[in-house]
Amino acid sequence: MSQPQKTSGWSVSMEPLIVGLTVLSLASPLAAADEAGKTPLSIGTIVNGNLQFSGTASGKFTLELSVSEDSGKLTFKYSYGLVRRTAAGQTFRPVQRTETFRGKSGTLVIRSAGRQFPVQVVNPNDPDGDSEVWTGTWSIVSGTGRYAGLKGGGGVVGIIQYPGSGVFSLDYVYRYEGLVTGS
Repeated sequence: MSQPQKTSGWSVSMEPLIVGLTVLSLASPLAAADEAGKTPLSIGTIVNGNLQFSGTASGKFTLELSVSEDSGKLTFKYSYGLVRRTAAGQTFRPVQRTETFRGKSGTLVIRSAGRQFPVQVVNPNDPDGDSEVWTGTWSIVSGTGRYAGLKGGGGVVGIIQYPGSGVFSLDYVYRYEGLVTGS
């Protein structure tokens, strides 16, 4: 049994530290094995326009899949649920979306669901406090070209911000990240 080491007035036993490091070193290969065969997918989107009333929108995207990149046009359909509250009392709207990414390497269709939280802070760029934060999950519905046969999903975060241009228009910026496998 090792003797406790004195450091800065504290008595520290080295055994729990060694046991903890051993557990972590054994768990790391297990976690890596769970991720074997999965490829990271990251998509960034930018949409400018009024999405609140139409139920559809379009914009641009960039996509990174392993070491390859793609870009193109994004279109999506969405629907909002009734305003709800979290257990902590924050208001949000549930949102469901179907996004279609058409790029040079093919088409990828995903479905996302999440919560859109109003920030409601008035500032010079957002005099009405219209900014919102979106967080949720996504999964692949279908794909063509390079994206044919992909399966998987992940998380999505985004912001919706009033650009302060005087016209009722919003900027939507989202980031999708997750892991996918081939067919």
